Amino acid sequence: MNSTSSSHTDCINIHPALWRASQLAQGRQHVVPTGYAVLNRELPSGGWPNSTFIEILPAEIGTGEISLLMPALKQAVHNNQRRIIFLNCPLVPNALCWLNWQLNPNNLVWVHPKQSNQVLWATEQILRHDAGAALLVWLPLNMPLAAMRKLHLAAQRSTSLFFGIAETAHQHRSSPAPLRLGLKGAPGGIHINIIKRQGPTHAGPLFIPLAFKEKSHFAFERKAPQPHQASNHVLLDQPLYTT
Repeated sequence: MNSTSSSHTDCINIHPALWRASQLAQGRQHVVPTGYAVLNRELPSGGWPNSTFIEILPAEIGTGEISLLMPALKQAVHNNQRRIIFLNCPLVPNALCWLNWQLNPNNLVWVHPKQSNQVLWATEQILRHDAGAALLVWLPLNMPLAAMRKLHLAAQRSTSLFFGIAETAHQHRSSPAPLRLGLKGAPGGIHINIIKRQGPTHAGPLFIPLAFKEKSHFAFERKAPQPHQASNHVLLDQPLYTT
């Protein structure tokens, strides 16, 4: 084999942790398909990666983030029979909606810390113990970059799907998350802006049709949790039961 062919072969057989700037990365970690073919094609390895910090940045909370993630959450629960954990969610999950999505509300654990500084600690503990099939964390305002790095490292030690949710105003801050998506409401669905991914910059927004959207209050109840409503706060090892 001549030197030109050898050089060409070496260029092709690059380490799996590396990728060309013109191509999407193809990692070794397991991925869960998003449920939307148009989105799968634009994500490294073709889906939501496990063991990875994924930032979801809706224009405002309730733009459609839960509806977007629901196909993957259903797969994650079905695949490993573990629960979905909502941490620091600002709204009360609607059990009837979960039943309509053919998900048992007993598979949902809602953890609502009393103080925002407890969110980082709780997130690290959940990921360290691999306590759920998926963990969704509503990130506190102005979370320090050092804390974000801790979340990134903790995610790598877990097998869970891990989503950090914050409003799109945070998209201009530095973040260690390898995958960041901005969401904006649209008639019949949402527009997704891929802010950051392991691969080339994405040119324009993707339209994803959604059957249900949180602005219709399907996924959440109308009232946010109040400190005196003890029944709205569940322990880490307790599911959200219907009443």
